[in-house]
Amino acid sequence: MKPKTYNLMERCIEDGVTYGYRRAFKHTDNPPEEVILDSIVSGVMLELSAWFDFEAVTE
Repeated sequence: MKPKTYNLMERCIEDGVTYGYRRAFKHTDNPPEEVILDSIVSGVMLELSAWFDFEAVTE
């Protein structure tokens, strides 16, 4: 069995954007743009980390 990686990543990103956007407005009606963007990025990364394992990068 092989997962449909593109579809899974698309769903993770969509769910993460939604989560992050809502989170940015959780405690204020007018958050700064930077807070909105940071919340969205955090939401996407949180969602991706829930479904994918990332190997540590060493140089």
